[in-house]
Amino acid sequence: MRLGLGLVLAFVLVSVGCGTIAGVDFDKARLADSNDGLDGSAPSFEGPGGGTPRGDADGGVHASTCTPDPNAVTCADRCGPTEDNCKSSRECSTDCGTGKACAGGKCECVSDGTWCNNRCGQTQDNCGRPVDCGGCSGVGVECTANACGCTPEPVATTCAGKSCGTAVNNCGQTVACGNNGACAAAGAICKSDGSCCSDNGAACNGRCGGVRVTNNCGQEIGCPAQCPASQVCAGTSCCTPEPITTTCAGVACGPKVNNCGQTVICPDTCGPGKMCGAGAVGPNACCSPSLNPCGSRCSGTVVDNCGRTVTCNQLCSDGPCGCHTGTCRPNGICECNYNQLCP
Repeated sequence: MRLGLGLVLAFVLVSVGCGTIAGVDFDKARLADSNDGLDGSAPSFEGPGGGTPRGDADGGVHASTCTPDPNAVTCADRCGPTEDNCKSSRECSTDCGTGKACAGGKCECVSDGTWCNNRCGQTQDNCGRPVDCGGCSGVGVECTANACGCTPEPVATTCAGKSCGTAVNNCGQTVACGNNGACAAAGAICKSDGSCCSDNGAACNGRCGGVRVTNNCGQEIGCPAQCPASQVCAGTSCCTPEPITTTCAGVACGPKVNNCGQTVICPDTCGPGKMCGAGAVGPNACCSPSLNPCGSRCSGTVVDNCGRTVTCNQLCSDGPCGCHTGTCRPNGICECNYNQLCP
């Protein structure tokens, strides 16, 4: 009768747990919520995105929520560091082309110092700024059409084949071609041969992270810091994350790295009473904790098969030790009293 009662009590103690596991009641395991993705909802990513992509403490990345404008838009007539439509830093080229220079973040026209050579009277220089070139020297030399003793050919003749910059006419005068020396298209630069060039954006296709590249106009530019919405910046290249079902195929739980290098937390399918990634099962498998990790121990701590630290506080006289009466030794092992058996 006593032996039967002891076995019943032992079963009860094992069922309710004979120890406190690392201070946590394992029977009240927390159900994951939408904040960590463990309930099957969209996972949170450990880690750059949104406005300005950034490296988080764990080095992960977030998907972008804003699509940055191409350099041709962001850097139209701008130069050096600026901010794009996503509030991210962008590095525009400091090469403003022929006849312009970068000043205060804007490409400004530089007046030609030789503008008044062979020119007279009130005129406007290559930047459209008013200039008084004075009168003509020599007796009887008159200022006609801003030239001394010479009739200038039409600007179209002087600038034939040029869309921008300057050219010298038949009277030895510097003439502004195109739109007062500039290109008609906003953001286009004037090359040394008088042709206009606009960034076609190809150099930054699929690139991110502010990586510096050379565009089709020969300018060194910085690509957008982030990628189009829903993509992530993996290093300096844009990437579209695969579905979590693809990343987590064949695993029960835990962290996995997707095709873009993001660490995602897979839905936990271990179920009640089991632990994810504990013990020797690996980070993506479930571990079933042993029912009585303490065995015959009545004090101290043990580490169970799932790596949990268990505090043993069972009584030697009742429970898994199997003694009707017993003593807890200094070494934490139950010792049954005389003429009793203890496993």
